[in-house]
Amino acid sequence: MTRQPAFCTYILLPAFLFLLGSFISADKLVRRPMGDRATMLIPESFTLMSDDEMALKFPSSRKPVCIYTNPAKTVDISLNVNITPWGDDDLQILADFQKSNIKQMYNKVTFTKEEVTKINKRKFAVFEFTSQSEEPGSGKPVIRKYTYIEYTVMKGKVMVIHLDAPAGEAPLWRETAKKIMNSVKITGA
Repeated sequence: MTRQPAFCTYILLPAFLFLLGSFISADKLVRRPMGDRATMLIPESFTLMSDDEMALKFPSSRKPVCIYTNPAKTVDISLNVNITPWGDDDLQILADFQKSNIKQMYNKVTFTKEEVTKINKRKFAVFEFTSQSEEPGSGKPVIRKYTYIEYTVMKGKVMVIHLDAPAGEAPLWRETAKKIMNSVKITGA
């Protein structure tokens, strides 16, 4: 009896994750619009979230420009525009500010990437991290996420491109997320 859990844990679980990872990475990426401001590669199986779905999942006074989500509704790719004014030359200051915000939002953050880089001729502040959120004593489950997020300034406004997935799926998404996030092309500039 004691061998069955070990067999399941050490043989079946890795095999399942490998097959799931193959499915995710095999999902064809197609160029799709992100509102009227950008385009990027999105997995073919992802669908555009409706306004009602957005309102339920992300209750806020300012909804994102658009969100694509996977069939299980566990992985999202979104574009949002922040109306707080920033100068086009303030990207490093914005990066430092956003890193501080990210650290304040979660109980634990582990950064795997933090840089200012050019993507398709435009400068972006890029962060990749896993996070953990919990409200001590709330009885709510701990939430762990994998996030890849990019910020750029366009006409004085900050564009935020965001991909998040459950932290347990980070090894499955890391390479695909990089391809997706490096494919962004700003069209409304």
